[in-house]
Amino acid sequence: MAPDPPAADATRICPFCGISVSGTHEGCTGLFKDVMSAAPDASPLDEMPPEAVAFAADETRLLNDYILVEQVGKGGMGTVWKSWDRKLTRWVAVKFLNGQDADDCLRFSREAKLAARLRHPNIAAVFDTGEVPSKHAGQEPVRYLSMEFIEGQSVGIAELPLLKWLDIFARIARALDHAHRSGVIHRDIKPSNLMLTREHWPYVMDFGLAKSLKAGSSVSISGLILGTPPYMPPEQAMGNIRDIGPQSDIYSLGATLYFVLTRQEPFQGEDSVDVLVKVLQGAPRRPREIKPDIPEPVEAVIQKAMARKKNQRYATAGEMADDLEKLVGGGTPALQPRSRAPVVALAVLCLAILGMLGVVALQRRHPVSSPTPQGQAAIEKPSPIPAFVNRFRELKDARRWKDARAWVDQAAGILSPGQRDGYAKEIDAACREELQKATAAFCSGLLIERIEAPEPGLRFETLRRELPAPEQLLLPHPAYDWTRRLLPMLDESKPEALLQAAAESAGLDDSGDNPWFLAAELGAHRALLRDLRKQNDRARGGTRDIVRECQTAAETIAKPWELLLSGLPAAFRKRHAPLLDEHDAAVRKAVQDFPVDPPYLKAVDFDRILNAPNAEQRLDEAERRLRALGGIGELTRESQQSLLVKIVTARALAASFQGTTADQIAQGLQEFAAPLRRLGVTEDERTRFGPKVAAVFALLLR
Repeated sequence: MAPDPPAADATRICPFCGISVSGTHEGCTGLFKDVMSAAPDASPLDEMPPEAVAFAADETRLLNDYILVEQVGKGGMGTVWKSWDRKLTRWVAVKFLNGQDADDCLRFSREAKLAARLRHPNIAAVFDTGEVPSKHAGQEPVRYLSMEFIEGQSVGIAELPLLKWLDIFARIARALDHAHRSGVIHRDIKPSNLMLTREHWPYVMDFGLAKSLKAGSSVSISGLILGTPPYMPPEQAMGNIRDIGPQSDIYSLGATLYFVLTRQEPFQGEDSVDVLVKVLQGAPRRPREIKPDIPEPVEAVIQKAMARKKNQRYATAGEMADDLEKLVGGGTPALQPRSRAPVVALAVLCLAILGMLGVVALQRRHPVSSPTPQGQAAIEKPSPIPAFVNRFRELKDARRWKDARAWVDQAAGILSPGQRDGYAKEIDAACREELQKATAAFCSGLLIERIEAPEPGLRFETLRRELPAPEQLLLPHPAYDWTRRLLPMLDESKPEALLQAAAESAGLDDSGDNPWFLAAELGAHRALLRDLRKQNDRARGGTRDIVRECQTAAETIAKPWELLLSGLPAAFRKRHAPLLDEHDAAVRKAVQDFPVDPPYLKAVDFDRILNAPNAEQRLDEAERRLRALGGIGELTRESQQSLLVKIVTARALAASFQGTTADQIAQGLQEFAAPLRRLGVTEDERTRFGPKVAAVFALLLR
């Protein structure tokens, strides 16, 4: 017998999307199955990254199960290394203790214990801690801890839109709220301790100054100021350790948001003492005085978080997160600025009226059910819209564009066709914008860096992993498709193909420097010069026939370069003129850099010189000019031979006027002996000018 259907008033929470539902719920089934059945990474689990392999045999880089690959940070108390965990095959950050005094050791140990007890998606996890004997005799053991490795940048460096910042700081506030409820205060919240991944997922880092809320658990000394002055709350700046609590972290978080939005620290001074005095005695400038485009409600959140008195700040970091999330969703925070102009008050009133009208309109579209019988409590069904929006934002921020579109398509039951179309257009636009930015940054940064200084054994095609995943693309994108096609071309390193790719990339951006063109043109130019140099090297010391053959080949190799330059739009060529002119000069030089037959070499006539009244002087001048014609590698093989013969002949004839013997003349020409033997001298050239010249050649060729 079939089971009874669920009662009409029985509600439950969907474990995947978080929406409160009753009855059947099919909305997210497809996406849920897709996510839960995602194929695992096809790469072998035990595969070691190349950068870790380079140090796997270096005893100085081995620490228990870790390979220390690269130092990525150094602070007052610790040094941090990007390391490979050989046991669990993952990247970790290994932090070493710099100091070895008792307080430093206790703080280091406390950081490991406090951070390890925290489990939150926005707090970097601690995996392990330990110590190893020092490699230096008589020194204390080296203490370390390993933690989650976050590859990205601090919030102090990133540039993001306002709404994105508010969303990020809401997540950070939630993480701090979790830490506070777990009994941990950070005490050093500042931009450099808040990291963003490439997908802009925030992490709270470095609990080195953290304090447990349990009595007697802190190793700090009363009166000792710990932290970073511009972001310290007044109670921390005074050194009142007992007064430091959750509201202290909230103040520092507000000060960090102040810096991120204004790009100025709340308090500035000549030195740390000057800053501390200002923290204790004054108030920072209002954020809107620095950047008037900051909305007033956002400024109100910062001011409340940074209130001088603790009881005027947010009671919890969760409350601050609530207000930030309301701002992200287009709502109004629970607080209001302490003073507002009449026009602002009127605007707030208008917003309130509009909000009421919106509620009425929503009630008309979705009529309220009939009142429940007297005595029965009414059940208010929560709106599924917030859960939908939150999930949509998560998928969008994670660049999971296909999943986000699927999420929109499956929301037919809660969104109107117009709303679905709006969300679909938003994710399409975000995908296009991200691909344009991601490929531009990739080409102008990592790719050009690798082309200029390629790592041994590098395959450019492996750099595709640095681009957004193709399986999440919604529509073809010219810059993305072009970038992926370019990478195997760089591996093949054929100038003509790369020059064609450079010509195609000119249409990807028609203003300013084109990063796609710069990468392809650089790769093509280097491959072009490489092939031209091969022809130059082959022609060195070659016969006239070989030189002509190599020169013709070089002209053919350079032809696509000339076609590229002539085919570029005039405005595009002008914008990139400095680079293209420099590269064009290098190509032209390589095309012309071939052995020659100097005209003067053919014009030297020893018969005429010997019949002149100043023959000795003219012979000396002829020798000097012959020696100045250049190195042997700059002439054809025939000209090399002629040059050597004529230098020896000119010196031998000139020395004969002075009565110098053949042995003495040959001693002064020993530098030409080996080249003469290699190139050969005909009998006519050796004996044409008499026995002494012939004797000199004989001595040099024996």
